[in-house]
Amino acid sequence: MRKFKLFIASMLTYFMAISLLPTSLVQTIAKAAENEYTTLVKSDYYLRAEEQYEDAFLVAYGDANDRLKEGKITISLVKAGSETVLKEIEGYYDVQIIPSKNDNSIALIKVSKSYIQESEGDYYEEYDFKTNKFSSISKEKWNENYTGNPGYNNNTLTKELTQKIINKVNEEVNTNINIDDKYYEENGDNYYSYKNDSGRLKVRIHSSYANESIVQFAVDNINYTSGKNMYSGMIFKDYIYVAKNDFDYIIDNNNNNNLYIHEYTYDDSWVRTNDSIIKVSDGEFISSGKIDFHGEWESYLTDLNNRLYFKSANGISKYKLEGNQYIFEENYTTFENSQASINYNEKQISLLEQDDSKVYISKIENNELHKVLDVTESINKLVNNDKKMVTLI
Repeated sequence: MRKFKLFIASMLTYFMAISLLPTSLVQTIAKAAENEYTTLVKSDYYLRAEEQYEDAFLVAYGDANDRLKEGKITISLVKAGSETVLKEIEGYYDVQIIPSKNDNSIALIKVSKSYIQESEGDYYEEYDFKTNKFSSISKEKWNENYTGNPGYNNNTLTKELTQKIINKVNEEVNTNINIDDKYYEENGDNYYSYKNDSGRLKVRIHSSYANESIVQFAVDNINYTSGKNMYSGMIFKDYIYVAKNDFDYIIDNNNNNNLYIHEYTYDDSWVRTNDSIIKVSDGEFISSGKIDFHGEWESYLTDLNNRLYFKSANGISKYKLEGNQYIFEENYTTFENSQASINYNEKQISLLEQDDSKVYISKIENNELHKVLDVTESINKLVNNDKKMVTLI
């Protein structure tokens, strides 16, 4: 039953991918519990909706329950609570639908042969809500608009950039790494290596996101007598960050490819304390602030209206930067770990909010929470209705 609750919560929030869920669609979902899922939700099918234009959605179904098997993909148009099948595609397993970053009336679609890995049989197309037509697009166009993990590129490390990295490391950690007393050993696309009789130096880029101006680097400085020193950090155009502690980073593709560096700090007992968030935009340092997280296992959600939002097991937390400190302002409890959706054009966050025994479709706008629709009754009907489990990918 808990899994079923999670499914319903996830399903509703997927419908809110671009804007808020229309009342008519909530009523349609509620009716599904009384009608053996004859409307929209079908037994043995997974459901995903990630595009909305005005009052219209694209919905994708797949009939392959085994993640390793291929099946039939169905793409439908849902408008004002009614569904029209647009096409059925045999021999495919998975489908993803995302909005075009430049035109809200265009949905981009990726249809995949395999859930596990990229396949040569995958294909890409777009759907125009205005003309009701599909057309083929390139994989590159899909990648340009994709807002999930953008994957990696193999950036080329130049000799000039190698020297720039070394200079920055020397400056930040007060060391004296020198190339001049070493001879060139070898290099590849993503590393340069130098050595002499007493040691070896290797500078490498060991990961790079699709944004070619943001890369992660590592410097291995080996002395055959005293041992090895390692340094790492990030490069975003002209900005170079050298880590003094452990760190992680997020590239927010929806916020001008902003780079957020999460720097971890530990006390003498190796207890994490006084973490920092560094914000870099278009290669320019913007801010740095200490942060004491309110919830457990919080991870970055978005940066809207001069607030940082983080998601955790118990909801969404909001922080405001004051001086060099992020101040916790509020936590919004979400229903059964359901996911929030973000409308960057309207600068809104939509969520399925749990408020005591009530469940609401709510939105955070201008950093304030607004309840839009009470869906408690609809949720309870679905949760209490003993129907066959529906798998959500």
